[in-house]
Amino acid sequence: MRAADEVQSNRPDSTEAAVASRKRAPHGGRSGRGFGLTPRERDVFELVGLALTNREIARRLSLSEKTVKSHLTAVMRKLGAHNRVEAALAAARERGPRTVRD
Repeated sequence: MRAADEVQSNRPDSTEAAVASRKRAPHGGRSGRGFGLTPRERDVFELVGLALTNREIARRLSLSEKTVKSHLTAVMRKLGAHNRVEAALAAARERGPRTVRD
């Protein structure tokens, strides 16, 4: 294995590092609490982790799509996520293995 490959394989991705550092924070916890999310941001965070679209999240939470987008932007900023996929992966890691049930 090349040295560069070894360094690359031992380096956690940015989302994992962000999740780990936030969980060490004094207010760490599950369901986004360690990130300083509001209750509604946690709701959006958890539904993004289930791979729901903004429209689906809006319908489930009785919000406008614009409001969901606003909450998601705040969630991504607080998580240090660069995109929706990183936020969804962080939510899925927090949730752990589980099946989707309606």
